[in-house]
Amino acid sequence: MIMRAAAWLLLGALPWGACGKPAPSTEKEHVMATSHSPTGLHWKGHTVAPIGIALAAVDGAVIAEGSEAGLRYFSQTAGPVRLAVRAGTGQDLASWRRTIAARNRITAGVEIPTTLCGVPATKQEITADGERIVGGFANEHSQIVERDMTEPTTVHVAVAAVLRGEPLLVMWSIESAQRDNYRDDEARFFASVRCSSS
Repeated sequence: MIMRAAAWLLLGALPWGACGKPAPSTEKEHVMATSHSPTGLHWKGHTVAPIGIALAAVDGAVIAEGSEAGLRYFSQTAGPVRLAVRAGTGQDLASWRRTIAARNRITAGVEIPTTLCGVPATKQEITADGERIVGGFANEHSQIVERDMTEPTTVHVAVAAVLRGEPLLVMWSIESAQRDNYRDDEARFFASVRCSSS
């Protein structure tokens, strides 16, 4: 029996790293200089044109961004880190929690007031328990073989705000076992978000 594959779903049917087509290589960049992290991630300024924000993205990792069914998005996976931004109707912490809880048992932290782009925002962390997935997958010979995989326990962090009258959700996800190693990168990512005034 073929069961669902391990896809990182976030906020509906859009996977983390496969939302639309990758951004073209002629991406606009804001003035943030490339910076390096002790974890080996290299951060570089990137303008997310569909949303009208700039942020730090991981240099060299594929970026997916665009617009689909009224939702504008940015998504990137680099090693154990997943970054995403969503703008549009329904992009709030409640829908974010529901989406993660639909796949895994979660432990949600308290909502904490913060700011994003100079406007009031709310931050929350969720720990999602790991999940064992057994399924049938095609191998290189087009034969269906059974694979047994275990997703690790993961920490998801999101900041929600209303920007220019529209919900905006900025997200970070990492395996729990790696969280402490990447805390500086996490802080750098959230602090890097800049929004245009239009």
